[in-house]
Amino acid sequence: MTLSNEQFEQLVLSQSIVNQPFTPFARYDSDGDSIEFIAKPDAYYGRRVDGLLTVYYSLNDDEIVGGLIKGVSIVLKKISQNFPGFKVSVVDGKIKLEYLFLSNLWASNPDQPIIIREYKRLADMAEETQVETECPLAV
Repeated sequence: MTLSNEQFEQLVLSQSIVNQPFTPFARYDSDGDSIEFIAKPDAYYGRRVDGLLTVYYSLNDDEIVGGLIKGVSIVLKKISQNFPGFKVSVVDGKIKLEYLFLSNLWASNPDQPIIIREYKRLADMAEETQVETECPLAV
């Protein structure tokens, strides 16, 4: 079967994810023990907030579009030791991302209002988008 250039172009475009509507997502990277969360499809830049959190801001309007949390399994183990009921929030190996942002906030116990605000903004965004991700916490 031979395709014309136009047919080939249509075939490639029909398979492209560019034509798909954007869906907020989070992805756990076991090699980096990190979770990346993207809530909006904007091009972005990152700004480190503390040793665990980098927040992504839109190049268009400087609004938050997502973030990256490092040291996830360590933080979750610490939280589950101090708050055994936390494991109830892990369902089928997945956790609501808002819980992860809040648990990182509790574990790091920051004293700077800007850090608290950025964690809270990401937790609110995660709650709004209802994003879940794999959880490295052994239940």
